[in-house]
Amino acid sequence: MTDIIKLGLIGCGSHGCGNLLPAINTAQNAHIAACVDIDESKVKRTVADLGIENYYLDYNEMLREIPIDAVVIALPHAEILAAAMASINAGKHLFIDKPMALNAADGQTIVDAAKDKQVKVMVGYCQRYAAGRMLMKQLLAKGVVGDIDLVIAGKGSGPLGGWLVAPSEQGGGQLLFLGVHITDQILWLLNDYPLSVTGEIQWHEKGYDETSSYIMRFPDDIVASVSLSMNTAGGLDFIEIFGSAGRIRADWPSNIVQVRTNAVEEYRHPATIMVSGDNSMMYGAQMRAFVEAVRTKSDMPIPGEDGVKVLRIIDAVFESNRLKRPVNFMKNTKNR
Repeated sequence: MTDIIKLGLIGCGSHGCGNLLPAINTAQNAHIAACVDIDESKVKRTVADLGIENYYLDYNEMLREIPIDAVVIALPHAEILAAAMASINAGKHLFIDKPMALNAADGQTIVDAAKDKQVKVMVGYCQRYAAGRMLMKQLLAKGVVGDIDLVIAGKGSGPLGGWLVAPSEQGGGQLLFLGVHITDQILWLLNDYPLSVTGEIQWHEKGYDETSSYIMRFPDDIVASVSLSMNTAGGLDFIEIFGSAGRIRADWPSNIVQVRTNAVEEYRHPATIMVSGDNSMMYGAQMRAFVEAVRTKSDMPIPGEDGVKVLRIIDAVFESNRLKRPVNFMKNTKNR
């Protein structure tokens, strides 16, 4: 494989073209060889604006005709699986924007197929690269909260539209759109996996989950409580962690971190830290990490297995709401 990684983008919507393409362009060793979208006017405009040589309306044609090393998928949730499997069968490494699939079974299908074809998958949980959340993880490693006891998190937006308000089995709703993000953040920050999930969902009359809350119970009696809504004017995105020595909270996209602790002298008095960094830096760091992993044949920083773990929890929220009881996992899967 050459030092320049040739990429194909499948999906020229607002996220693919507005966030991921500019982020890819920050990677010195990346070259966007082709774009795909079923909307011809949109994909023509994309390649013209960015000087990309090739465009297609069908990703199967791109996979047959263009010599690329990897594929970036930014599609509506219900369309991800087919595009991922076609790319894997063509022998291409994959960046799949979250949630990677509609459910854990489909996510596992992608992971298993990638292993069979000896290609690698990265899932686009970009908030692991958000400046405030990265600082939060660093301070947790320093022991600012001591033994963790409680996590409270919330994420929301104003009313959604388009395919995001399709019925949940077609990929709509807050759980697959935003719930996966906040769930991944909690697993990453705690470096652990829950033993059980209890969820409650408020459904919109059109069949998508509008407001949800769920509790994850972890080993060592740690409890994480998450609330989601698509009726929060101005947006909502916070994680707050409490422990035996203090507490820490990180908000996004403001990247404001608040911390108070008895364990680290620097933060013995309440401190508010405004961390520099914006969305473009977050997406850029994410895509550079993907390109570098492909170029050096290294492990993906957010592998497909991590995406499946998140989807198992989202599946459990739906199941718990249906059964009106907690869903227990057979065993802790931290190292699976």
